[in-house]
Amino acid sequence: GTQLEVYYDGQNYTSGTTVNDLALPANNGTLNGGVGFDSTYKAFTFNGTTTRNITATLPSSVTGEYVHSVSLWVKADEVSRTAGTGMFTFFTIGSASATNMIALGVNLNSDGIKYDFFDAGALVKSPSITSNEWMHFVVTYSGGANNLAGAKRIYLNGKELSVSYGGVSVSSPLSLPTSPTLTLGGQLNSGNPPFSGSIANFRLYSKALNAGQVQ
Repeated sequence: GTQLEVYYDGQNYTSGTTVNDLALPANNGTLNGGVGFDSTYKAFTFNGTTTRNITATLPSSVTGEYVHSVSLWVKADEVSRTAGTGMFTFFTIGSASATNMIALGVNLNSDGIKYDFFDAGALVKSPSITSNEWMHFVVTYSGGANNLAGAKRIYLNGKELSVSYGGVSVSSPLSLPTSPTLTLGGQLNSGNPPFSGSIANFRLYSKALNAGQVQ
C-alpha cells in the first residue's frame, strides 16, 4: 500500500558495485566511478567528479505525467558560488531535455532549492540551506502543469516551503520517457558542476505523499 518503487539504504552496505533495492520488484542500482561510503551515517559519498554516481533503470510504469514523491537525506559539501550558474543535483530521473527529466538540487548563486522538470522549475529562495549539514528533503508531484497550485511541493526537514515557478515549459506537465534512468550524485549535464557530498536513505514513491506521510 505504500507504492514504494525504489528504496536504497546504506544500512547494510559494505562494498561492491551494486546497491540492493529494498522495494520489490527490485530495481538495483550500480555504483559508478568509485562511489564512497560513510560508515558513521550509512551514507553514499560523492567527491565532485562527473563519473561518480549511482544509476538504475526504472520500470516501464515510470513514464509520462508520472505522479511521484522522492524522499532523501543530503549533506552537501558546497551549496553556493559567488560566480557561476547552474545547479548541484542530488538526483535526476530521465535525460536533460525539455520536460522529460526530474531533478532536485541547489542553485549555485542563490543557495536556493530547485525541483526541476528541466525548463520547468519550482524554486525555493528562503530559507537558504547550508553546507555540511544533514537535511531531509521530500518533493511531491500530483500531476498537471508545473505551476498548477499544489502540483509540486517541496518539504525541508518536514516543513513545506513556499515556492516560485519559472521556465520555458512552466505551464506543461511532466513528460518522462518510458523506463528512464535514475541517477544519484553526478551532474545534471556538462554545463553544471557534479555533486560533492553525501546522500542517504533514498526513496521513490509512485504517489504524491501528503503532509502527514512526509512527517
